[in-house]
Amino acid sequence: MAPAHVYRQISATFASFLQSVTTGIIMGFTAVLLPQLEMDEYFTYDKNFDSWIAAISPLAMSIGGLFSGGLSDLIGRKMGQIILIIPSIIGWIIMGVSGNNLLMLIGRFVTGICAGASRSSTLVYVGEVTDPKYRPVALITYSTGIQFGTLMAVTRIQFHTLLELRNVFSAPARPKMLAKLLNPVVTTGQEDRELGEPLAELLDALVQ
Repeated sequence: MAPAHVYRQISATFASFLQSVTTGIIMGFTAVLLPQLEMDEYFTYDKNFDSWIAAISPLAMSIGGLFSGGLSDLIGRKMGQIILIIPSIIGWIIMGVSGNNLLMLIGRFVTGICAGASRSSTLVYVGEVTDPKYRPVALITYSTGIQFGTLMAVTRIQFHTLLELRNVFSAPARPKMLAKLLNPVVTTGQEDRELGEPLAELLDALVQ
């Protein structure tokens, strides 16, 4: 059995992995979003806004990256990731209820800001909490998570409507789940069961 500190490192790395999955979903979401918007009878579709909807999140990521370091220095790496979850969920909610291009652009911009701002804090946090011998493997989970999130965004369209996709995609960024997973202390008994609850919720959301 591996030492307890190894499990704590795995827990922290997995939580940061979920953060990167959300980033990948944001990047790949446009590929399935635009065709769905065109067929959505409740959305005021305008083809002239397609390029803006597609490009605004990467632009926002660049802006978010500008203040990422300052945010991490101000409130810490772990807390910075947790705090950014809240506006990220708000951004997904805005997209979920949007009926026009303006609200969709606002939602995409907010989620892009959060994704860009969390990048450096996620990598630094994983590098700080992992042992040198595990660090290379732990750090590669960030890019792996982005690719997995992009793949997830593209493939889930075959099984869910656009509204259901929005609900599923916000699951990895739930505050309760990441707050528990980012907790560096993993014990036994009741606390272990509490740690397993958010994981079970995520799995339920993904398989529904």
